[in-house]
Amino acid sequence: MNCENIRNKLIDYIDETLTVEEEKIIKKHMKECIECREELEELQNTIEHVEREHSKVKVPEAFMDKLRADAKKANKPTVHHRRRFRRAIVLVAMMTLFIATAVATDGFGVLNWWRQLSIRESRSVYELLQEGYGDQVNLTAVDQDIKVTVESILADDIKTVLLLEIEDLKKEDLYGTTKNGIEFVGSFEYDEDIPEEFQRPNFSLMTLASDEPHKRKFLIRLQPLTEKESTLFLNINGLESNITDSDKVVEGNWNFEIPVSTYDITTYDIHKDLEVDDNILKLETLTVGPTATLLTYSYDHNQNQDYILEHFSNMRLFSNGKEYQSRFMGGDVTSEYSRNRKKSTRVTLEFDTIYLDEPSKVEIKVGGYEVHVKANTYASFDINMNKPFPQEFEYMDSKIVIEGIDIREDETEVILREPIEDRNYGNLEIDFRAEANSFFYALENWEEYYFIDGDGTIIEGKDDNHFYYSMNLENPIMYITKNRIILKHSPGSKNLPPEVRGPDEIVPTALVIRGYRETRRMEESIIIKLK
Repeated sequence: MNCENIRNKLIDYIDETLTVEEEKIIKKHMKECIECREELEELQNTIEHVEREHSKVKVPEAFMDKLRADAKKANKPTVHHRRRFRRAIVLVAMMTLFIATAVATDGFGVLNWWRQLSIRESRSVYELLQEGYGDQVNLTAVDQDIKVTVESILADDIKTVLLLEIEDLKKEDLYGTTKNGIEFVGSFEYDEDIPEEFQRPNFSLMTLASDEPHKRKFLIRLQPLTEKESTLFLNINGLESNITDSDKVVEGNWNFEIPVSTYDITTYDIHKDLEVDDNILKLETLTVGPTATLLTYSYDHNQNQDYILEHFSNMRLFSNGKEYQSRFMGGDVTSEYSRNRKKSTRVTLEFDTIYLDEPSKVEIKVGGYEVHVKANTYASFDINMNKPFPQEFEYMDSKIVIEGIDIREDETEVILREPIEDRNYGNLEIDFRAEANSFFYALENWEEYYFIDGDGTIIEGKDDNHFYYSMNLENPIMYITKNRIILKHSPGSKNLPPEVRGPDEIVPTALVIRGYRETRRMEESIIIKLK
């Protein structure tokens, strides 16, 4: 079992929803693979953080359960390095929190953003259906006074897309699928190295915003089917309440046999290099089908001696004066390592389809790139617990302040402030040393941050609008200015003897800066003729 397949199962492993045999396989792999073990620990920490933040928001518990299940079902990117995988999980988790907050208050317009996102993600599907592509099947099944309707299906060699509606006929509740209550059976193809017990179709399930009080629509994206004409079997055996009762699960049988016709796709070989501030972006292919447009590119991470190239940012696709929106869910990221060091990455970005427009050429724009600067950036500052706080330090001619440290029985809280004025770096990669204790990790909670828009406008962020602004501003850069950092014992240290594990109290002795990450704007573009 390779690392990719293991990592695609980590959330289910944490939630203890795997079979006994699957758990044995993952536990055995964790003993042998350090990277996957670290991935698991960091993912556990991230989920713990999301759960803690969720407790601050007053929303129906069942709604959070549903969104968390949706997050689990979201397309898990094929990722071979920790930062990318963790970022994808955090992205989905943050979406969960902000939609939940929107339901509670809508204090900053997230419901409007959710509506816009729903339209953006489903618009091209509806347009193609109106043009006669795909099938509007309108298959219905009723059980327990709940009607489930498969409205339409659209399939090609990129993916299979379903539009689903669930309606409470009693007009008392809203329902969604339980995390284990939906199953797809069809002519799916699996890699040879995936054992049979892991062979389940990957799919994302996006809840679409709707003003209808007792209906909910879903956009489901599955992996492609291998046959041009086939039948897809959809079996739903459980629905969960999203309003009235967080523990209410309605068992039933909503089963469908859906006829599917799969469309061909076209792949254009690009093989062009785009230079972005001395960094080479290798454009490889553009794949066009009814369900999506896929842009595949690659790059080396060690092109510059002064920094590591993390990724390119603000990638956009244009043709005939029209911009094709990038998809929130979808895409693929794979990385190649050399001696446990990241060497290169290949990315497949998903955009709205250009299938109907049939352009003869497209323009690809890049808005910048993110770097990890480590060369000559290391610094260590001693923390004196016998002196009063705040304690101030200087890094790259910028001010860093530890406002306070609260040492508790099993964790320690550090308040770190980094003013945005005269800031000469992006966001720090920080660590701590502690007295007689090395088995702990730092969990960051952003409390204050600012966005700088593409035109230089500075916008203050809040603890509930990060996702909203990052999706709606033009090429924003975010700067963290206040960080509440929790130092906790590593999960694996619980089984260590006390003399190795160290004391229960984590007493910081030094703030360590190992480098910083920042986004650099540099717009470049290239026109590609489609032959």
